[in-house]
Amino acid sequence: MASIVEAGGDAADTVYASLPTPPVDTQVIGITGPPGAGKSSIINRLVEAYLQRGEHVAVLLVDPSSPFTGGAVLGDRIRMDEWPDDRVFLRSLASRGWEGGLAPSTAFMIRLFAAAGFGRVIVESVGVGQDAVDIRELVDTVVVVQVPNLGDTVQTLKAGILEIADLYVVNKADLPGSRTTVRELNALLRLVETDDSRFPAQVRSISAVLGTGFDGVITELDAHRVWLTGQVTTWSSSERQASWYLRKRLQAEVHALSDAEGFQGITSELALGRTGAFEATRRVRELLAGR
Repeated sequence: MASIVEAGGDAADTVYASLPTPPVDTQVIGITGPPGAGKSSIINRLVEAYLQRGEHVAVLLVDPSSPFTGGAVLGDRIRMDEWPDDRVFLRSLASRGWEGGLAPSTAFMIRLFAAAGFGRVIVESVGVGQDAVDIRELVDTVVVVQVPNLGDTVQTLKAGILEIADLYVVNKADLPGSRTTVRELNALLRLVETDDSRFPAQVRSISAVLGTGFDGVITELDAHRVWLTGQVTTWSSSERQASWYLRKRLQAEVHALSDAEGFQGITSELALGRTGAFEATRRVRELLAGR
């Protein structure tokens, strides 16, 4: 069924329509951060901790699409442990060129695993760093992973990343510079305006290789889950996921218009000043409606 959902199309829509609607007792955790930060190693540790508590965990690993086959490179899957346990389900997803560090089927896959009874769904985004803000719309809890010695922390966390995290994890705490990174993160968080509507994000220092510091991470993830249950909102996570998917789908349709007959002509007329921007947009909408 997961393969059907990932493939998309009418069959995927049929499966999605058959899934029960929320609320569901599932915490969706998003893991993002720069390449090489150790996101896969952190997920391995989280899965181990949740299994020890008797929980069921689904893991969605979004990999860059291969330029040759269009499929997932599977680099993250290779780094993941093999869990001989039916309480763990791992799935690699190809980003298929979508921006924002996620795959087109991510929202529907989350819904599928939540409906299947997984108490935790962990989503690892492509390691794209500053522009990986889409994950905020799809998950309940965002974990931003940082490592020491990446340069100026202010620069690595600009463009929205500072605002999306519910928890910051500084990995490789055994390396020099880790305390400086933690100190800089805490200083940055003090600069962010907060109110009662936002969870007070914390910074935790860990070593995924040594397995140290994870009790604090699990405690923060549980605290955020409890905090979420007390929030009153009319904009549910399933609505956010559906909205994200529709916007991305529309962007893909518009992008596909670049190969459509007539689009190049409209572009040329706009470039030459023979038509205005609003008129060009109207004609592009007509092309889109005729597809």
